Amino acid sequence: MFKSITQRCAGAKIFSKLDATSGFWSMMVDDKSSDLTTFNTIYGCYKFKRYPFGLNSAQDDFQRKMEEAFENPNLGLIVDDIVIFGADDSEHYERLKAVLERVHEKNVKFNQEECVFGAKSIPYFGHLLTLHEIKPDTEKTQAITEMPLPENSKQLQNF
Repeated sequence: MFKSITQRCAGAKIFSKLDATSGFWSMMVDDKSSDLTTFNTIYGCYKFKRYPFGLNSAQDDFQRKMEEAFENPNLGLIVDDIVIFGADDSEHYERLKAVLERVHEKNVKFNQEECVFGAKSIPYFGHLLTLHEIKPDTEKTQAITEMPLPENSKQLQNF
């Protein structure tokens, strides 16, 4: 999936990234599935009406519903992150406008602090997308490169 997105981004000069807020909580669970989430407390039986975090099928279902909502070859979508790209400002903003109109129709909410608009590069799933390359995000790889080397056999086992 990520490879497909990066191939479509080839040649893009401008990027935006949208991060859906509490994506799973915004998705309604169908009645049959809701029955499977039933749990008991001293106050009675309860079941989820929205996807709880940690439900095995939640990520796949959320991905599928987001793909249905945002059917568009001009964007990348992995779970709750949407990346919009364009070869120039005009193309990018036209695509961004179309996505934001769809966002409004579907009433999807985004985490403003995680959204990036009109950037020359963006972090996306542990990588940095830029005009010329897609490379590992240094913020993600820094912890590995700065990890101290083991000094004894016990540390080596935990390494």
